[in-house]
Amino acid sequence: AAEKGDYLMPRLQNFVVQYPDIFERVTGKGLLIGMHFKNPETGYKVASGLFKRGVLVAGTLTSAQTIRVEPPLVVTYEQMDALLDRLGDVVQEIYKVM
Repeated sequence: AAEKGDYLMPRLQNFVVQYPDIFERVTGKGLLIGMHFKNPETGYKVASGLFKRGVLVAGTLTSAQTIRVEPPLVVTYEQMDALLDRLGDVVQEIYKVM
């Protein structure tokens, strides 16, 4: 989990740098990762866009401002790259209409 998290986290952090109007921060350890957005509406849009692209994420108990990425330990690097590609598509889509 640590090795795969070490692969995924810096790539997710790049989204925070590239899209500061969308992302607040990315936190986590291993494969338990939280993507924190500027507001719940944006988090909902990201989660919805990922669902439409076949990526399952989870909200928190009270808000979509933070969504969780919790892949299983058997996740492959190809699957993690697919998540990153699909997240990139979703974020670009949202950014265009801001």
